Amino acid sequence: MLKRFSIHTLRCCIMFVASATLLACWGCAPILNSFFNDSLPPVNGVRQLAGISKKVTVRRDDLGIPMIEASDMDDLVFGMGYVNACDRFTQMEAFRLVGQGRLSELIGKASLEMDIYLRALDLDGIAKDLYKSASPELVHMLQRYSDGVNAYLSDMPLPMPLKLAGHKPEKWKPIDSVRVFVVLTLGLAQNLHEEIDILNVAQKVDTDKLAWLFPIYPDEPLPFDEMKKLENINLSKGLPGIEHLAETIRRVNSLVIPAAAASNNWVVSGSRTASGKPILANDTHLPLSMPSIWNMVHLKCPGLEGAGIAIAGLPGVIAGYNGHIAVGMTMVMADNQDLFLEKLKKMNGDLYYLYKGQWIKTTSRKELFHVRGEKDVSVTMHATRHGVLVNSILLKAPRHMLVPMPAHTEMGIAVKWATEKQDHTMDSFFAMMRAKSVDEALSYAKSNQFIIPLNMVFADSKNIAWQVTGRFPIRKKGRGLCPSPGWTGE
Repeated sequence: MLKRFSIHTLRCCIMFVASATLLACWGCAPILNSFFNDSLPPVNGVRQLAGISKKVTVRRDDLGIPMIEASDMDDLVFGMGYVNACDRFTQMEAFRLVGQGRLSELIGKASLEMDIYLRALDLDGIAKDLYKSASPELVHMLQRYSDGVNAYLSDMPLPMPLKLAGHKPEKWKPIDSVRVFVVLTLGLAQNLHEEIDILNVAQKVDTDKLAWLFPIYPDEPLPFDEMKKLENINLSKGLPGIEHLAETIRRVNSLVIPAAAASNNWVVSGSRTASGKPILANDTHLPLSMPSIWNMVHLKCPGLEGAGIAIAGLPGVIAGYNGHIAVGMTMVMADNQDLFLEKLKKMNGDLYYLYKGQWIKTTSRKELFHVRGEKDVSVTMHATRHGVLVNSILLKAPRHMLVPMPAHTEMGIAVKWATEKQDHTMDSFFAMMRAKSVDEALSYAKSNQFIIPLNMVFADSKNIAWQVTGRFPIRKKGRGLCPSPGWTGE
């Protein structure tokens, strides 16, 4: 009886699944089509838009790569903003929210720990400083790009993912493009998680053995002197659970730019080629993602034509060819972040840190987080002279099962990042892709006002060049490979 019942039940289940499948394939298709059809971007036709002076033409090849042509630079940048929003606005919105530590407004509590960490690093403050120091010409270009993005948002319905989430994005502003740029800069800084890893291992391994586990390069000596900075510091007592902070940082890195140390580029002088002209090759590959970080674009207006890779949210080509020079870039695995261990104690309700024998009160700021489907969350963030304390902001129980348990510590970990003053980084970066010679491009890349760390190669019809860019700390002692004790002042 049980056997017959089981077979009958199985048959009923199969019939139910088959019927549900047929209903999904045929019955629900009209409903889904009616709901999502209007969220698809236009593939042909003419759009009448306010904000452009003359016709802007967008043509796509068989792979969907856009070629945007306009009568002047203003309309070209407007057109790129419109096309980027058409192709990648969901990605642009995610970058913008990451840059402000507001991803929880879209995703919910699962991303709150990441938002807290991103807000602690003050990416938005860095973006505001860069925007304040941008030239009037750059601000104008960012405004024209924003005008193009907003023209698309007002002309077309939201992309399907945002529509399903019920998310209502704000208008795109020029500073939002700067936020995307800062997110890119964070993704290219690769030392922070390495120093956290050293702290994790140092809780189990004696400091005189750490250098064997963290070699630098085959042609460089093992960093024994560097690891001596951790001698006589009881990390097992002061930093329990620090691996959870490391996990949060890894999740942020994978969200920003899923880095893999595998990109490459090279350039060969014309003296070594059959044609007598230089050859430049660039492979900026990253792990597969949907959508990818990069997108291909071809831009053309009188006096300018360029093709190469771009990032949705930023105007212009960031690596490629402009008719005069070719530019290639990869990650340089920059060590432009440093960690400092801080001795902390509470006095009269305030938090203090030890520096050169004196207890100094930390500075503090409160950050408010709006979390989708939840109550707002307020977090107080403390900072020492060496930077914000990143472990002390992750002290409460996790708000979602996917978030790692927080780190409970008796010792603080302060982060210092070489990005903390106004400069003309964005002007230099975008001017470089309009350069007409290698020498001109190098004048921008060599500038000390170029915070983004890159391994760059250049070529024009006669010359080639190689340049590492970025701003790096000038350290009093050591190489910054592992955390330093903040209380010594060294």
